[in-house]
Amino acid sequence: ARGELQCIGASTLDEYRQYIEKDGALDRRFQKVLVDPPTADETIEILSNIRPKYEEFHNVEYSEEAIKACVTLSNRYISDRFLPDKAIDVMDEVGARVHLKNIHVPDEVVQLEGKIEEIKEEKNKVVKSQRYEEAAKLRDTEKRLLEELETAKNKWEEQVKTEKYPVGEEDIAEVVAMMTGIPTRRIAQSEGNKLVGMADELKQ
Repeated sequence: ARGELQCIGASTLDEYRQYIEKDGALDRRFQKVLVDPPTADETIEILSNIRPKYEEFHNVEYSEEAIKACVTLSNRYISDRFLPDKAIDVMDEVGARVHLKNIHVPDEVVQLEGKIEEIKEEKNKVVKSQRYEEAAKLRDTEKRLLEELETAKNKWEEQVKTEKYPVGEEDIAEVVAMMTGIPTRRIAQSEGNKLVGMADELKQ
């Protein structure tokens, strides 16, 4: 009440009306400032500035067209959210999906994991049969294979860090389709028709 505590809060209009405006005493302690969402061009600039952070995190590379598609498609097809949040969410989601899609477990890792499982099963059998000397040998073999597996996984992780997977417009369309339920083909056709229309206008 004496103004000793100062704070800044952020909220949507709906949440403001639901939780703050109804409480007159609380409402009087805030000065409402309406902030319009950024334009599409401003959002493209925002995404361009944060792009290195997401590229490093997901081990991907966003093309300029992909950045623009994040903004254009999210703005056109995701109607229950605002820029820049919805465009950033698309950018983050597509980075994760492209990264996961390109992860291929090396044969060496798969084979070592298979051998370890076989050794574990065999070790359990000989222990039940009270053949403890054989079990000790199998335990040593299992330990050696686990060390080899750890080395192979570390090598694989280092290789993954150095690879950058490209993110294109098609990847953006797939993610927007997943988030909205609109078929990817319909989004692609819609965008294709717009490009054709632009080309016709330029010819005129």
